[in-house]
Amino acid sequence: MSPELLSNLRCPQTQEPLRLTTEEEFAQIQPRFPFGQNHEASRITGAIISIKSQHCYPVVEELPLLVASESILLSS
Repeated sequence: MSPELLSNLRCPQTQEPLRLTTEEEFAQIQPRFPFGQNHEASRITGAIISIKSQHCYPVVEELPLLVASESILLSS
């Protein structure tokens, strides 16, 4: 995902900026996505996280899926 695109995206739930996960973070997060349980997990190629609230969204075939029902909350 291009840095320019990422800088323009905001969390649909909190309007916070988003950041890409690291490879290590993604490996831990990927099995938790509802999308990954209901569809082919191999289509999820990454994840983006809201910086403060930790809402995490899948990146499916290079496109961010910014839908609240497909997100997970990493911390409370």
